[in-house]
Amino acid sequence: MIFRVLAFVLALASPALAAPVSVTSGEHEGFTRVVLDFGTQVQWAFGRTIAGYRFRPLGQRADYKLDTVFRRIGTSRLAAIAADAQTGELDIGFACACHAIAFEFRPGIIVIDLRDGPPPKGSSFEEPLAAPATQTAPAPVLPNPPKTAQRYDWLQVQRQQETQFTTLAQTSLAPKPTTSPDLQPLRDQLLRQLSRGVGEGVIDLSLSAKEPSRPAKAEVEAARVALGELGGVETKTARTPDVPLGAQGAECFPSDSLAIYEWGDTQSGAATLLADSMTGLVGEFDTPQADAVTRAVRARLFLGFGQEARLILQAFPQTAPDEAALMGLSYILDGDPDPAGTFAGQGRCETAAALWASLADPSISVQTDVNTSAVTLAFSALPLHLRQYLGPKLVDRFLALKDDTTAYTLRNIMLRAGAEDSAQTALTEAKIDLAKGNPSGAEAHLDKVQNDVSTTTAEAMITRVKARVQQGLPVDAETVTTLLALQNELASTALGESIAEATVLAQAASGDFPAAFAGIQDRPNLTPTVWHLLATLGQDSDFLTHAVTDLPMSTATIEPKTVEAIAARLLDLGLPDQAMQWMTAGAQTTGLVFASIAPARKDGQAALAALDGDTSAPAADLRAQALMMLGD
Repeated sequence: MIFRVLAFVLALASPALAAPVSVTSGEHEGFTRVVLDFGTQVQWAFGRTIAGYRFRPLGQRADYKLDTVFRRIGTSRLAAIAADAQTGELDIGFACACHAIAFEFRPGIIVIDLRDGPPPKGSSFEEPLAAPATQTAPAPVLPNPPKTAQRYDWLQVQRQQETQFTTLAQTSLAPKPTTSPDLQPLRDQLLRQLSRGVGEGVIDLSLSAKEPSRPAKAEVEAARVALGELGGVETKTARTPDVPLGAQGAECFPSDSLAIYEWGDTQSGAATLLADSMTGLVGEFDTPQADAVTRAVRARLFLGFGQEARLILQAFPQTAPDEAALMGLSYILDGDPDPAGTFAGQGRCETAAALWASLADPSISVQTDVNTSAVTLAFSALPLHLRQYLGPKLVDRFLALKDDTTAYTLRNIMLRAGAEDSAQTALTEAKIDLAKGNPSGAEAHLDKVQNDVSTTTAEAMITRVKARVQQGLPVDAETVTTLLALQNELASTALGESIAEATVLAQAASGDFPAAFAGIQDRPNLTPTVWHLLATLGQDSDFLTHAVTDLPMSTATIEPKTVEAIAARLLDLGLPDQAMQWMTAGAQTTGLVFASIAPARKDGQAALAALDGDTSAPAADLRAQALMMLGD
């Protein structure tokens, strides 16, 4: 039975592929990862070629989708990747002093890592990939020899049973010695795994009295590797839970490794917590103690000291069991980008990893990329000081994703943490009111924020400018001056671009349209808003200067209501031809504004056509004027 189990693990038969193979990639510290998602069980081989490495699906062809491979990575390691449409083989070229390791993440998902440095000694992936094996004729089936009658001997039966028990005991406890010491740990692991499989009832170690016939040994083209405790062999039953995965196949960190609320105690004070966590970092012979190092790092993360936690991890590398998760948290708590992308692809996880992914993963672009239930649950479990610290950033994130419901929920959780009177909370309330379409309420909250050069004040001024512009109200010149000063102070921070955009809007709302139109040359996304402010707030001199001489080549980016406002104002100023140019450029040849311009240009037919179907009172007056003009 043992041989049957191992033969099943190394079987080389699989069904044909039903869909194109998705190929994604990611850049990590020390290696570049390429993931092949077949969607179904696949047998494969992997080895060296003259130009690099080659992946070969066995017994089938594959259609690879390679258009997104280099979307998130450069060419420092992975130089090229190409697929052979005829054979289904995937060639991988590299541009570094590195080596490749391939393994099966789970059935149907193959991972290829390009790792820095030389390959491990004896790596099977450094062997040249053999040519595909050819089919051989089956061996002829010979008739069974005639059976001869034998006399029953109960003593012989007893001796056979004793021999079987002895062989089983020797197989289980005394593996045969090997001349290769490197394989002995692998054998020990295999025996432990098989023993666990026996206990779970998925493996039967009984030996048959008659040795079954075995087919001729086939040549194995390449080794098969899979993730698991043994790295290739793993026993489990239906009761054994699978590793939680994100929407893109990323393995989710369990909530136990992210339980920050268990890593400290605010009652004893920060000084006591830090002092107690530094005891016993090293043991006998100056050996770092994993538990002590983990405790020291977690204590600093509990207090929000990301840089300090990172220094301990760097001083004792590869000591803490959850080093990757702890390092990722240290960057997020400091508000810095994580170079390793620790939580990338974990936004849809059911664990607390979804919370940290929503804060750190820049690839999240829509609200469906985030498991909002997991985020709110993990945020509620944070210590009070971390809720107050991370809450505004998290609210901003979901407001940017247009998920106002989750943003309101997080705001309420913040308020339960006792942060009603803080400037940051007032700023968050203002942003939520602005998202709800209540700019006047947003301004009322912003009055609670003190005026000084700080990140909170800068965000408050940006929000105030947006609220004034949304209401169509002017901005005073002092605000523009303050924004220019903040722009110089915080140009290199994450708020630098937001302050620059707010400055352009403030210049337009304050009447400084020459500066505003100069600013939209580098920020064309602000063009519609600046033109709207010109139409509603600009002086006649500024309006005529830009509306007559700076008519855009295309008004596709300007909202129709802004085009109509500009055209109506030009008509009021006695410039019907210029007004008609704006309406024509905006492809607006119907409506009251167009019908008002047409009579001024002695075009009654165009006015009647523009009013077709409009039964309102203003339309009736314009229709009467057009008919009188036509002599009807």
